Order: sequence, then structure tokens, then C-alpha cells
Amino acid sequence: MSQAGPHKRTERYETIVIGGGPSGLAAAYELQRRGVDVLVLDIGGRPGVSAELEAYATRYDLNVRLGVSCRSLRYIGGQFEIVAGDLRYEAANVIIASSAEEESGWVK
Repeated sequence: MSQAGPHKRTERYETIVIGGGPSGLAAAYELQRRGVDVLVLDIGGRPGVSAELEAYATRYDLNVRLGVSCRSLRYIGGQFEIVAGDLRYEAANVIIASSAEEESGWVK
């Protein structure tokens, strides 16, 4: 496993969902319902959309982080590593449910 390096902290989850649209939130809901430790990362920030995502996440008690822009996604030593800002996330599984739009922040 790689070292944390300059990152302030590392957070670990069983599954991370990249993208907080309808598909990503539905996947997170179904996984959470089955007892999976899941986190949703979404760049957010679009008027109206963020409020809807937050309302859905609150209604179903989902762990969602808005305003997250991914710098890298790598598979290292049997785990996925996502670097976003000064945080590093690790997970056994990653679901990519991001928008294909360039402004989504995940597609480069």
C-alpha cells in the first residue's frame, strides 16, 4: 500500500461511488441497505443540483461529500486509491457513476 505522503489523512471505505447523480446515489443506497460501508464523492456545486443531492442523501442517510474533485484514481496493492485535494481515500471497490460531461470534473 502506498504511503500517505503530503496528504493530511486517509479515509478507508469498503466501497466508494464516484458521482452523486441518480445512478450513483441509487448504487450507494442499495449498498448501504446491505450493510456496506460506502462513500459517495461528487464535484457538486451546480445550482439546484447540490440541494437535490443533499436532500436525497439526508433522506436516506447516505455519506456524501460534495465539492470533491479527484486528482487521481489508482489500483495499488489490491485496493483503490483516490486522491482529492489533501485527502486520500482507499476502498476495496469503486463504482464510477460520473457524468460524461467535461465539467463533471472526473473526465479529463
